Amino acid sequence: VDIEREHSERVVVTHKISLAVVGRKKHPINHGVAGSNAVTVKKTIVIKDVNEAPSITGVRGENDGLPAGETRDALTLYPVENLAKDASIGVVQAIDPDSKNAGYRHLEYRILPGATDLPFYMKGGTDSTIYVGDASKMNHEDNVVYTFDVEVANCLKNASTGKYTEHCLADTAKITVKIQNAPEDPKINCFTDDTPQQCKVSDV
Repeated sequence: VDIEREHSERVVVTHKISLAVVGRKKHPINHGVAGSNAVTVKKTIVIKDVNEAPSITGVRGENDGLPAGETRDALTLYPVENLAKDASIGVVQAIDPDSKNAGYRHLEYRILPGATDLPFYMKGGTDSTIYVGDASKMNHEDNVVYTFDVEVANCLKNASTGKYTEHCLADTAKITVKIQNAPEDPKINCFTDDTPQQCKVSDV
């Protein structure tokens, strides 16, 4: 029985049923049914909700630069280049079977250790957004593809601390980031021996 499908905001569901037990006696001569006795017993079935693990289903891009018609992968982000520090590049999407149970539906997100030179970060806690941490690496021309693991955890609240640290269930997914090209203004590079007049835009 799936308690989440049938009930909202309930931890225990009670069903009452009646069971009838019938005993029949055989006739001593023709072995037919001579009579029967029935006993009805009422039973209560209690279904208790249990915490179940969440799962990451994909990412939703923000500041997205993937050209129209290009194939999009569910776990890949395609932010435009030259984004500023703390700009959002996407949101991790997850589902929790216990979304109707207030005690079990708390989700927290983080980037797992292991990725090197990663220019992105997550704030932790319930914020599932991925942000730019190093704007100098948001350059399409560098042709760098970043991959890292993200975790979503569903923990129960510790009664003493008030923090969600008990009996954690988690899911992880590998996220890929491919920085997309964006139109950029041309630049004039002056040589060492150029005069200020030679570097003017109007002289080009």
